[in-house]
Amino acid sequence: MSAVTAADAGAQFAVTVSNTVGGTPTTITTPAATLTVASDPVSMKHRYSFSDAAGGLKAKDSVGTADGDLTGGARIVAGNLVLDGVDSYLNLPNGLVSSLGDNGTFEFWFSYDGGPVWSRVFDFGTKADGEDGVGDGVDFIFYTPKNGDGIPRFDANFPDGGDTTTLSQPGSTPLGTEYAVTLTYSFTGNTARLYTNGVLVATGGVSKPLSALTDDNNVWLGRSQFQGDPYFAGKIDEFRFYSGAMTPTDVATSFAAGPDASAVGPTPTLTIVRDGDTVVVTWPVGSGGYRLEGSPTLGAGAVWTDLGDGTPPSGGNFRVVVPISGTALFMRARH
Repeated sequence: MSAVTAADAGAQFAVTVSNTVGGTPTTITTPAATLTVASDPVSMKHRYSFSDAAGGLKAKDSVGTADGDLTGGARIVAGNLVLDGVDSYLNLPNGLVSSLGDNGTFEFWFSYDGGPVWSRVFDFGTKADGEDGVGDGVDFIFYTPKNGDGIPRFDANFPDGGDTTTLSQPGSTPLGTEYAVTLTYSFTGNTARLYTNGVLVATGGVSKPLSALTDDNNVWLGRSQFQGDPYFAGKIDEFRFYSGAMTPTDVATSFAAGPDASAVGPTPTLTIVRDGDTVVVTWPVGSGGYRLEGSPTLGAGAVWTDLGDGTPPSGGNFRVVVPISGTALFMRARH
C-alpha cells in the first residue's frame, strides 16, 4: 500500500477483498469512500513585538489578550524587551503554554549579552513551592543560550518525571547579534525540532503533550525556575506562541519575513461551511496577512478575483461570505 499524504485528501477509494470459500471464489468490494487526511493546523495565539506598551509596565499581546508585566529592571526600548541580567524579566499570564494544546511552536528573535551559564530566554512552568516561590523548578520547559557546556539548549521536564526532551545546538550563541530561534513541539508526531535562523539544527522525541504542563503559572521571559540561575542579559525583539507545530517550510518562510513583518502567519487551513445561499470561508487569526481569491477554472489561464481578507475577525477567525452562483468556483488563500 502506498503512503497516504495530505495531497490525497478528497480522493475516493474502494477496498476489494478476494477469498476462496469451499472452492468458490468470492469477491467483495466496498462502496467508495472519501479520504480525509488529518493535519496539524498552526495558529498564532500570542505575539509580543515590544513596539509599544499596553499601559504602565505592560508588554502588549497584539494577537491575543495575554499582556505581560515588566518586572524588575525590564524595559521596552526601540522595539525590544531589554533585560539587564540582574532582576529583570517579563511575567506572562498563567496557563499560556498548556492552553496551546498538545502541539505548539515557540518563535523568537533575540540578542545575547553573555554572562554566567544557565540564564533563560524563556522558562515556562512552576517551582516546587508554587507560583513565584523561592524554590527550584519542578515542571518546566526552557531555552538557555548557554548551558554548562557553553552551548544553547532546550529542555522539557514535566510533569516532574525527568527530562522528556532535550535539544542541544552545536556551537555557542553569538554575542550582541540578533539571532532567531524556532522550537516546534509535536506530541502528535513524537518530534521536537530546534531551528536557528530558519535552519534545522537538532531533533528529538516528545513523550508528553504541552497540555500536560498544567502548572504553568510561572510563564517567564528572561528568568529561570531555579533560584540559583542568573537572569538573562540581552534583548528580545519578538516572541510568538503558536498552537500546532510549524512545518520546515513555515519556519523558513517566517524567518525570511523577519521579526517586524506584518502579521502574516503560517499557511492557513481554510474551513468552508454552507449557510443558505452562501458558503462561509474561515481561517485562524494566527494566519494573518492573507486574502481569499476565487477562480472558475484552474491552470495557467485561471483568472483569480479577490474575495476579501476576512476582516474584522470574529471568534478567533477571519471570515469571508461567498454567494453560491451555481457555477464552479475554486478558492485559495494568497498573500
